Amino acid sequence: MRPRGDVLESRSLLTLTPIAAAVNLVAGPPATVRIGSFLDSNSAVAGDFQAVIDWGDGHSSAGVVQATPTAGRFDVMGSNSYASAKTYPVKIQVTKYPGEATEIDSEAFVAAPAVALSPVATVANFTAGMLPADPVSIGSFTSTNATAKPTDFTATIAWGDGNSSAANVSGTSTPGLFLVRGANLYSKAGNYPVSVTVQDASGNRTTILSTAVVGPPTSLHASGMVAQFTAGVSPSATVPALVGGFTSSDLTAQASAFAASIDWGDGTSSAGTVAASPDTPGLFLVSGTNAYATAGPYPIKIAVSGPGGVSLVINSQATVTAAPAPVFSGGLANLIVNGPFAPSGYTNTNRPTFAGDATPFAIVNVYARNLKYDAQIPLGQAVADSGGRWTLVSTPLARGAYSVTATSTIPKGTTSTPSVLSNADGSQVVHVAMQPAAAKGHRPARTHPARSRAARARPTLPARPGMRRA
Repeated sequence: MRPRGDVLESRSLLTLTPIAAAVNLVAGPPATVRIGSFLDSNSAVAGDFQAVIDWGDGHSSAGVVQATPTAGRFDVMGSNSYASAKTYPVKIQVTKYPGEATEIDSEAFVAAPAVALSPVATVANFTAGMLPADPVSIGSFTSTNATAKPTDFTATIAWGDGNSSAANVSGTSTPGLFLVRGANLYSKAGNYPVSVTVQDASGNRTTILSTAVVGPPTSLHASGMVAQFTAGVSPSATVPALVGGFTSSDLTAQASAFAASIDWGDGTSSAGTVAASPDTPGLFLVSGTNAYATAGPYPIKIAVSGPGGVSLVINSQATVTAAPAPVFSGGLANLIVNGPFAPSGYTNTNRPTFAGDATPFAIVNVYARNLKYDAQIPLGQAVADSGGRWTLVSTPLARGAYSVTATSTIPKGTTSTPSVLSNADGSQVVHVAMQPAAAKGHRPARTHPARSRAARARPTLPARPGMRRA
């Protein structure tokens, strides 16, 4: 075993000398390069050393030490993937058993990768005289820069008709693939060569050669009809009345591209609803709601406007029939709660119940007027059931005689004139908390007539033979 002093002396003779390097790299995929070197004054082999590389971008990795043809000189090899182009400080820590170390300060000059742009042509469809509501896809391109963003590019479109405009560049779900969109108003139908020039911030550029196929202007054809209405009744907003239709030569047109205004012929107008026919491509239907006051025929004019300024007028007609007279009857209900004299208009409660018949689902409003006063009292509101039967328990009333009236409002229609309610016997006055005069002090008849006091006191004797009882 060697003396400890010899070991210390041998360690002091071990010296490592760093040699920095400047390395040129390209952002993107990693490449193995020599990132630094060092000298060892004593004879050694590459396996005696360990190296750790700090790449200056937050990443570190083990380096590989390789011997060189020059005695005592060693290179440190490593690889790293840099995300962006710039200069990075690289530090290499080299250690040798039993503990000698040195640090190499190198630099990595990272350049942007070479970018190639490749065009992808397309065929875009337009309609003469109509500016598309949304930009049309006019081509696409690919970029070899996997980190490129749509904002890295500018694009200009030459539409082939003498017009040019800036384009919109957008990304896709495929990395490196971008779409170019734009809009142009072509005045005539035909095929036009479209040239799209794309350029990135580094000056890389490409040209997309596409074609615009421009169809003839859209034409509309009116289709009038006769719509049925009932006076005083407005169609439901959820199910409006169908009043006209039209066809479009553009079979790709959407209902949202058209607007309609309806002149109902009675001095009123309103916006119409345009909907595409579910069965016939290019056919659109116009509907709306209106409440005609009186029966009769009315001319309907529908003004339709569409994309590109196209328009037409549809002439239709409304046939309005008179509303049926509301079905209505009612009076004091012949119920136990109203007392035994309800059929003749007398009730022993201050909250009498009224009942009757009306149009199914009609709204019935009932009112009472005390015959001593000229004031009408609302008793409440009832809704007739599907069979037309209605029932109402009134609000409390003071004792007295009343004239009771009611109005009936048919569904989606007008309100009837007030009707006086009649009792079962035909009378039209309701006596609240009262009974007929003839009924006052009335006692039910006994089943057996009472005998007189004298008859009760006188005993009955048996008859003797030959005698007649007086």
